Amino acid sequence: MESSLGRCLVRVLVASSDQVLVQDLQAVLSSAGYAPRCVEISALSPIVSVFYAAAAAIIDVGPDDQSFAWGVLQYLSKVFCTPCLVITAADRPDLKLKALRVGASAVLARPVNPRELVLRLDALLGDRKASSPVHPIHIINPTLAIDAEHGLIAHGDHIIALTPHEHVIMKLLLHSRNRVVHHNEMCVSLGLSCDNEGLNALRETVSRLRRKLKGRNGTIQLIAERGIGYRLNIT
Repeated sequence: MESSLGRCLVRVLVASSDQVLVQDLQAVLSSAGYAPRCVEISALSPIVSVFYAAAAAIIDVGPDDQSFAWGVLQYLSKVFCTPCLVITAADRPDLKLKALRVGASAVLARPVNPRELVLRLDALLGDRKASSPVHPIHIINPTLAIDAEHGLIAHGDHIIALTPHEHVIMKLLLHSRNRVVHHNEMCVSLGLSCDNEGLNALRETVSRLRRKLKGRNGTIQLIAERGIGYRLNIT
C-alpha cells in the first residue's frame, strides 16, 4: 500500500450523479491521502483533460443500466486505459457482470466499505504502475488532446481516429514541434517514393488530416513550407 505522501500525488476521478455519495467518497479518499477530483457525471463528457489527468476513476453507475455512466466507463477504460472501480446498486448483481464486460477493473456494491474501497484502489494503481506504459498525451486545451501513440484525437466526448498514414505524420510533427519536417523524411516514413507521385500522396494525406483538425477548439495548424516540408503549429 502506498504511503499517504505518495497518494497525495495521485489524482482519482470520482464520477456520480449522487451528490451524497460523491461527498462520502471525497471524504474517504481525502482522509486516505488521495487527491480526489469530483465531477457530476452528466457534466463529465466535455472535460477531456480530466480524463487524461486521472490515474484512476471511481464511477457510480447507479441502479439504471442505461445510465450515461456506462459510456463514461467504456470511454475511460478502452480509450484512456484508466483503471476503473465501479460502484453498483446492492440489489443489482447483474450489473457487476456488465461492468466487468464493459471495462471495469473492479466492482463494489453499495453500501461501500471505506477500507475496502481504499484497498481496492491501492491494488488497481499498483497493477497499473507495474504493467501499463506511459502514453505520450499532448493536451492542447481542456477539451482537446492528442494521443500520438495510438493515433487518437480527443475532442470533448468525440474520439477522432487517424488513418495509419495520418498517424505517422502526426507523430513526426509532434516530435518536431516548431521544426520543419522535410517532405522526403515524411515520404520515407510513409513508405512512399520521394518523386512527384509520392509527394502528391503526401499532400493528399496532409489535406485529409487538416480536415479532421478543422473546427476544433484550440488551433492546430499543419503549415506547408514551400519546397521544404511541413511543421506543426499549436496554440
